Amino acid sequence: MRKLIVTIGLCLISALALLVYGCGGGGYGSSYGGGGGSNTIVTNIIISPVTASVTVGGTQQYTAVTKNSSGMVVTGVAVTWTSSNKAVATIDSSGLASTLSVGSTDITASVSYGGGVYNMGTTYTSNTATLTVTTSDAVMGTAATGHALAGALITLKDGLGHTQTGVSDASGHFLVNTAGMKAPYLLKADDGRGRVLFGAASDVGVANIDTVTDVMLRAWYGGHGSSPEQGFADMTAHPAPDGKSLQALNLSFGALLEDALTAEGLDAGKFDLFATPFSADSTGFDAVLDHTQVATGSRIQLLDGLMGRTTEIGFTKGGMTFTTL
Repeated sequence: MRKLIVTIGLCLISALALLVYGCGGGGYGSSYGGGGGSNTIVTNIIISPVTASVTVGGTQQYTAVTKNSSGMVVTGVAVTWTSSNKAVATIDSSGLASTLSVGSTDITASVSYGGGVYNMGTTYTSNTATLTVTTSDAVMGTAATGHALAGALITLKDGLGHTQTGVSDASGHFLVNTAGMKAPYLLKADDGRGRVLFGAASDVGVANIDTVTDVMLRAWYGGHGSSPEQGFADMTAHPAPDGKSLQALNLSFGALLEDALTAEGLDAGKFDLFATPFSADSTGFDAVLDHTQVATGSRIQLLDGLMGRTTEIGFTKGGMTFTTL
C-alpha cells in the first residue's frame, strides 16, 4: 500500500509540471511579448511630426519609430494609429491622416501585447502629435511666453486696417479667419492680465505670437522710428513688415538663438521663428522661450538663458545693431 501511494504522488507531480511548462513555456514572459523575445517587444513609440497644420480636405503623413526597452529600434512592427477627434481628421493604418473639418485633433500610435499577469495584456502608446485643420483663409499659431498664453484675445489687422479676432485655447493655439482680408498681417495677443505680445505674417498660414516674435517686431519697428503699438493703431502710417522683412528678421534673430535652438534639437537653419509650428509644452522651441527674457527701454536686451548670453539691440535708420554684452 505504501508503494502505491508514492507512485500516485509522483504521477501527480509530473502532471502538474507538464501543465505549468505547457502553459507558459517556462513562465508568462513569452506570451506577454507575443512570442518574439524581449528584444522585439516595443516599449517606446515616437511619432512625428509633433505639430502640423493642414487645410480641410488635405492629408498629413505621420511616421513612427518603435524601440525596445534597451532603446534599440525594432523594425517591422505594425502600430495602431488613432485620431482623438474623427470629425476633424481620420488616420489609416499607414499613418496617413485625412482632414475633414476645421478644428484640432490628437494623433497617437500604439502597440498592444496579450498575456502577462492574469492575462491582462499591455498597451504602449506614443507621444501625442497635434494636428490643426484650418480653412484656406486663416492665420493660426501658438501664443506663448514659455508657457501657453491661454484664453488670450488674438487680434489680427491687415494692410488696410481691417480687423478679425479669435481666442487662444488652453494650449495657446489660435485660429483667425482672414477671408476678404489683405496681407501682410500684424497680430496681437492680450491675456487681459497685462501681458501683450505681437506677431506678424506675410500671408495666410502659421504665425506664432511669443516672446521672440514680440522682440523681433519691436526691433524692426524701432529701426523705422515706430513701435508695434503704433503700427496696430494705424496700419497705413506704420505698415507691418512684408515677407522680405520678416525673412531678414528671421535670419538675424535665428543666428542670435542658433546655439539655443540647436541645444533643443532644432535645426536653426530651417526653423522659422515666425512661422514654424510648436507646442507650449516646455520642449523644443518652447524650452527656448522658457529661458528667454526681454528688457525694453531706449534699447532692447534679449537674454538667452540657455546659453547665458545677453544681446543688446540698438537702432539705426531703417535697421538694427546687435551687441553681445
